[in-house]
Amino acid sequence: MSTADPRLAYDYAMTAEEITEFVYEAPRYATVSTLRKDGSPISDGVGIEWDGTFIYTSMRNTRAMCRRLRRDPRMCVHVMNADYPVRWVRWEGEVEIIDDPDYERTFRIMHRYMDATSDAQQLKDFNMAEYEPNYVDQGRTMYRLTVRRLQSYDARKQAARFELSTGRELTEQERSA
Repeated sequence: MSTADPRLAYDYAMTAEEITEFVYEAPRYATVSTLRKDGSPISDGVGIEWDGTFIYTSMRNTRAMCRRLRRDPRMCVHVMNADYPVRWVRWEGEVEIIDDPDYERTFRIMHRYMDATSDAQQLKDFNMAEYEPNYVDQGRTMYRLTVRRLQSYDARKQAARFELSTGRELTEQERSA
């Protein structure tokens, strides 16, 4: 599995440890891209779990994305921060449906984003006890993405070559100082 974009003259990719830290330092939603029947891409927002090897996401069985993934299991998952310097991770591969007994992983992912202690939860009167059974009442499917390609980017690593506040390339003397 490739972790660096070979087209970049400088390696601004994150290490495996940096990727995990980035994904979990805040409850960042992911953009997931799949393919329509005509081959055109479509993207949706989802919550994810990353275990260092696989990406997991749970979807309500009634979502069109479930039909698309049955037809074509290719998926691209992209997570990005909301501030500068920009950081992002992109995983590409194929998904498979896996068992999720008692919705254990589904609830873990849901709680990461929706629990009252989550920075992503903005509703003051959210009732998790009432919400949980409704979250799974139409059934959910757990997908596991087998990563075939992983790319990441951390603009903070450009500070060795560029002045981040201006974008100006540093001189050789400034870089060696």
